[in-house]
Amino acid sequence: MATIQDKALFDQIKQGDEHALQLLFHMYYSSLCQYANTLLRDTAAAEDVVQQCYTTLWVKRLEIDIEGAVKSYLYSAVRNASFNVIKHQKVRQTHRENILHTTNGHSPDGSEVLEANELQARIKIAIGQLPPQCGIIFTKSRYESMSYQEIADEMGISVKTVDNQMGKALRLMREALRDFLPILIAIGFLPG
Repeated sequence: MATIQDKALFDQIKQGDEHALQLLFHMYYSSLCQYANTLLRDTAAAEDVVQQCYTTLWVKRLEIDIEGAVKSYLYSAVRNASFNVIKHQKVRQTHRENILHTTNGHSPDGSEVLEANELQARIKIAIGQLPPQCGIIFTKSRYESMSYQEIADEMGISVKTVDNQMGKALRLMREALRDFLPILIAIGFLPG
């Protein structure tokens, strides 16, 4: 019975009915948050993931075609988004460790830690200065370890567009971070 109700709600959502989205949200929000929390072990991150999945459902409602149960679709979306968060956290941790250990394997002193923190801040600023689509693509590639094909599929654009945007992003990032290029090239964050 719930599946038929879910399908009807989703059909209404596709037609732009915000009330139907709210109903679907209230039906599964708590259980989806619990599920995401079992994967992420972080309540706030789990809530963010679930809210983002509902936002994506709304924004891409005309493109999304749900064959099975809407509930199954939502759980899959939350699972995939949670795994992307985990991947992103691992990439950031590895990136942080690489920056801290590019100094011939010795323990970093205070100035090296400050330099690593400054680099992190400069990278964040540089990404923020990229054109919006360019920044999203760069972040998905570098921080979420997504392939160009995965990015293209998720964003609904061609692989060629992803490739062009990454080329532009890398060029702009190299300019913005030219003071740190040797480190960024050494750790593989930017190509040589």
